[in-house]
This record gives sequence, C-alpha cells and structure tokens, in this order.
Amino acid sequence: MDEVKNPAPEIKTTSPSAPADTTPTPQPVASAPMSGSEPKPTSPPPQEPAAELPTQVSPTPSPTVESTTDSKPEPPSAPEPKSTPELATPTPNENLPPPAQPSITEKETAAALKQESAPTLGKKILLVDDDEVFSQLYASVFTSAGYKCIVAEHGLEALDAAKEEQPDLILLDIMMPDINGFEVLKRLKKDPATSQIPVWMLSNLAEQIDRETAANLGAVDYLVKSAHTPKQVCEKIAAYFAGVAPGL
Repeated sequence: MDEVKNPAPEIKTTSPSAPADTTPTPQPVASAPMSGSEPKPTSPPPQEPAAELPTQVSPTPSPTVESTTDSKPEPPSAPEPKSTPELATPTPNENLPPPAQPSITEKETAAALKQESAPTLGKKILLVDDDEVFSQLYASVFTSAGYKCIVAEHGLEALDAAKEEQPDLILLDIMMPDINGFEVLKRLKKDPATSQIPVWMLSNLAEQIDRETAANLGAVDYLVKSAHTPKQVCEKIAAYFAGVAPGL
C-alpha cells in the first residue's frame, strides 16, 4: 500500500513589526508625610464640578483722600496785598502826638471842683437816706470835694440833725422806713429853726406828681437817682453855691 504522507505545515513568513510599548504610565507620587502625622491616602478625592465664577468688574479707582489725623488742612492762600508805599518811620526827634490821658476818676473830679469852688468850701450838706451803701458813696464824693457831709438814715434823725447842725443844704430821700421824705419836708418848713434851709429831693421816684408835690411843699430841686451820678450831683451843688439857681 502506498504511504499517505501528511503535507508539511505551511509556514507563513511575516514581516517584523514594531514591538509593543510596554513603558508603564507614571503615577502621581504622594508627598512624604511629615514626621508625626498620619499618612494620607494617595488616591485623589473625588472632584466636584467647578462652579461658574461671576464675571469680575474692575472697580473704579476711588480718589485718594489725604489723611487729616496728624495734619491740619492748609488754609486757602490769601490774595497778595497790593503794594503800598512805605511810610517813613518817625524818629525820636520828630514831633509826636501826646499820649492818651487816663480817665478822670471821681476823686480827681472832686479835687478839681474843690479848686474851682474855693469860695464854697466848708459848706455843710445833710444827706438823708436809709441806703447805707448809697450814703457812703455820696458822702465820700462830697468830702473829697471839700464839703462837710452829715448822714441821717431816717426821717426823725434828719429833723434832729437839721436843728443841731444847721446845714447849708439838705438832700432828702422820699421812701424811708419811719416817715417819708414829704413829711420830713413839711415839718422842716413849718419849724422856724429849719424853714430857711434849702432842701433838694434825691429819690428814685420819677413821676411828675412827685415833683409837683415836692415843689408845693417847698423843695428847691428834684433829682432822680438813676439819672444822676454822684459826680453830677456834686457839680450841681457846686454851681448852686456859686450862685446858679436850680430848678425843678
């Protein structure tokens, strides 16, 4: 019998191909944990979807404000003054106006009146008023002017002083605690020992009816306290003793 020969296997010739890329993919290396801390897992945490960021609007630059904590704002510069011709400085040899004179005090006024009214010196004035401060002020002015001033604080005392002292002038208040000035005036004019003594009313009452009442009772003059200073009263008295007649 004929042997049956198995056909030899067919060997296919293939062209050499490029070797497969076997390089491993680099993996992220976790940073070494610090000493004393627990190691963290190297796998990254699940990432959340990123939120949409709002569109940034560039801010408008604000004007720079200077700090006024330590420094004060400078005042606005004043306008430059107009040029004026220079004035010559006076030398000590030039004639200068006399310095201003100091105001004349009541004592100086009284001293001047004393010199001007020499013929009336030594006159006695009886001042009748219950206001002690007022009486002391007027008595000081009268004494400085060269008069002898006698003070009575109420009406009855005034009647006795008028008889005893026989003053050249009586200044009589109206409102007093015991008897008023009108009653004192009436008694003075009824008494022959005092009827010839001139009486001036010196009061705060300024009504016309009071002036008429005083004139009818025999008063020579009527002065309102608030309308006259001690200096002015002293000047009127000096003029009266010099011959100037007063009038109500």
